[in-house]
Amino acid sequence: MAHGIFARIKGILLSPSTEWPLIAAEPKTAGEIYMGYVLPLVAIGVVATLLGCTLIGVSVPFIGNVKTGIVAAVLTAVLQFVFAFVIVWLISWLVDVLAPTFGGQRDSLRALKVTAYSYTPAWVAGVFHLIPMLGVLAFIAGLYGLYLLYLGLPVLMHCPKDKSVGYTIVTVLCAIVMAVVIGVLSACAIGGLSLLGLGTLGKFSSQSDTAADTTIAAGALSNIFGGKSEADRARVGDAISKLGRMGEEAERAERRRALPARRTRGQRAARRST
Repeated sequence: MAHGIFARIKGILLSPSTEWPLIAAEPKTAGEIYMGYVLPLVAIGVVATLLGCTLIGVSVPFIGNVKTGIVAAVLTAVLQFVFAFVIVWLISWLVDVLAPTFGGQRDSLRALKVTAYSYTPAWVAGVFHLIPMLGVLAFIAGLYGLYLLYLGLPVLMHCPKDKSVGYTIVTVLCAIVMAVVIGVLSACAIGGLSLLGLGTLGKFSSQSDTAADTTIAAGALSNIFGGKSEADRARVGDAISKLGRMGEEAERAERRRALPARRTRGQRAARRST
């Protein structure tokens, strides 16, 4: 099985023109494509992201490098898996529905094939997420998938080659809209999980300049960002203290600016009363 996956990856990346006809002729089922190809390739980026965030960490403004807690990382990985399958299914459905518009033939299995295998470069490049700052390279590699889609649509969906460009562009534009919606839902889901730790912030009142409250807030925010160590919580606490002092200084400056105006109004009122 592993040999077959590696051969397919090599073929679709290095010689797509000859690989697409082989893919079209394969008697694979949707289940085999999802479980035998989509799942292991999606796992590359998901696992790399999990390891990168928990072992290397990401840079957070005012705080520094913060590593994600294992529980938050695992929950995020599960959501990434789910949404990856949802996106593949949605785009394959879109490819199938649009086929007649561009002179092609509808076939849900072939639409799934062209969608799944076009994602190959993006999924393989997901290994770059092992170092979070290199994650943008996965996006750049994913652009090659657009070319694969362009080559695969005439072969899999039987559309005329002269309509393949329009077919690809419309599919990609619709896919971007879908990806944005899925991305928002994913962010909301992940944010919702993070907010589970916000109960601790109930003690973060207007007197939160005390050491105890700052420690509580630092611990809660550190958990949300995924900080695991005392050093992470210390950096969060230091950032909170600095922000608190900045706020207090700004408030005092605002009061000093407003004081002459209040005095002037008071003097005018006193003169009128006399």
